[in-house]
Amino acid sequence: MTEESRKARAAIATAIAVTFIGGVGVLVVDRAWTERTEPPTAGPTSSASTSDAAPTPPTPTEAAQPDPAVTAQPVSTPVELADSVGQQWCLKPGNTGFSWRSTSPNIAGKTYGTGFSCTIAMDPAQGWVTFTVPEGATVLEVGAGQSIEAPNTTLLVRFEVVDDVSGAVLESHDVAFGQLASFRTPVSGVLRVSLRVTLLDYQGELRHENGNASWGSPTFSHA
Repeated sequence: MTEESRKARAAIATAIAVTFIGGVGVLVVDRAWTERTEPPTAGPTSSASTSDAAPTPPTPTEAAQPDPAVTAQPVSTPVELADSVGQQWCLKPGNTGFSWRSTSPNIAGKTYGTGFSCTIAMDPAQGWVTFTVPEGATVLEVGAGQSIEAPNTTLLVRFEVVDDVSGAVLESHDVAFGQLASFRTPVSGVLRVSLRVTLLDYQGELRHENGNASWGSPTFSHA
């Protein structure tokens, strides 16, 4: 028996006293000893392991909504001669005249990537090209003038954007050779527009005054 075991027995013997009261034995236990010998009750640890901690659920957030002021961009619809819904050649009434042709006109030193032209001669020659206005379009932008294909002409040509249904002239410019007219024509509520040219005046002999009435890069804008 070890020294530690002997001490434990001695403690038990001194801690217990038996008293007989009326023939009944009463066991009296030293509370101090029981308090000393009871194993400590396991209590909660001061800190929990971080590995056992439940993950914190992410805070729900609303999906970011695009800012209409940033994402809404104007849409442009360029048109070419092949998109037209009607044409009249540049001609004097009763004369055969000259057809419209697709070009990349150079007007007053500015070259357009797309466009169309007609040779205009013989007073009072007139011609036009008609387009359907795309749904929602508000403005038609187009350059106009006499291209350098026929230089040194003295012709004065009127360029007009016309409401093809009502016949109302929406915008008009008279342009000599070497000049450029930049149209920005409101077309809200208009179904079709005609780009019309008319020979107004000339200084030399008309048979030698063959000009090229040209429209450059017509584009409808949805602003």
